[in-house]
Amino acid sequence: MNRSILPCRFLSTRSFPIRIAAAVAVLLPVLPSLRAAPPDAPPADTTIITALTPRQARELAGLKTRSLVLDGVTDLDADTAAAIAAFPGVALHLNGLRSLDPNTAAALATFPGLRLQLDGLKELDTETAAALARFAGASLHLDGLERLDDDAATALAACPCLRLHVGRIAGRTALDMPDAPALVRLLATALAPPDGRVAFPKLAKLSPGAAAAVVAIDSWDGSLPGITAFEAADSVAVAAALATRKGPLMLPNLKKISPKTLSALIEKEDVQIPRIDMLELIPEPDGSPTEDFVVPERFRERQDRQDR
Repeated sequence: MNRSILPCRFLSTRSFPIRIAAAVAVLLPVLPSLRAAPPDAPPADTTIITALTPRQARELAGLKTRSLVLDGVTDLDADTAAAIAAFPGVALHLNGLRSLDPNTAAALATFPGLRLQLDGLKELDTETAAALARFAGASLHLDGLERLDDDAATALAACPCLRLHVGRIAGRTALDMPDAPALVRLLATALAPPDGRVAFPKLAKLSPGAAAAVVAIDSWDGSLPGITAFEAADSVAVAAALATRKGPLMLPNLKKISPKTLSALIEKEDVQIPRIDMLELIPEPDGSPTEDFVVPERFRERQDRQDR
């Protein structure tokens, strides 16, 4: 029986190294993608992280970078916060957080860097504010805060950091609510510039308590350019509180005021306001009878001297 014999081709062993080298060259670029990542490993781009485990936080805390930006994270527990607060860099950004409990705040306050940024928070209770106020870095950023009760504001004002940022509260034009005195004390801490002179350029409305708190700030520059009118029912009490200021008191843009409020204001003889004949005298805001106003001679003379 005849069997056909197929010719065999033998490969030279000299070609093996060349073929292996070619295969390696093809595989090298894709090897990293074939290497399995740990199931709990954080992504390389920290800005896309929305949630963290303590293990991921520990890995991120070990990154060699100046700033760690985790603005996509919306919630942290105390253990994870403690892990991420161990980051040895300059700045830790967690602007996506919408709330904090006291334990988590206390953990974040241990961050050893210079800047802790939490601009997504809109309110803090007293216990959480006190815990966060332990941060001893250069600047604590809470520019998103909208509400603070009296005790929380007082607790936060005790922060030993060099600069406290509360931009939304600092930008208010009215401090005429019950918690206003504590907010004024907080702003005295937050707004103090390097030269130490506190200013309230936008403030247009004050409660009597807030006015008393403002004049009690020794470093206040004495100017309230935002006040253009005294039209609230408690205007006389506000003016009386401002008149207790020891030092300069300036309301350069005042336009409307009632006779009783004006009388209370110029109890401070050196108060600087526009000439009285340029002011619009309005009815008493509290509904009481509006009386004629007689300019005290000494005050008129003083304004005359200022104009010379």
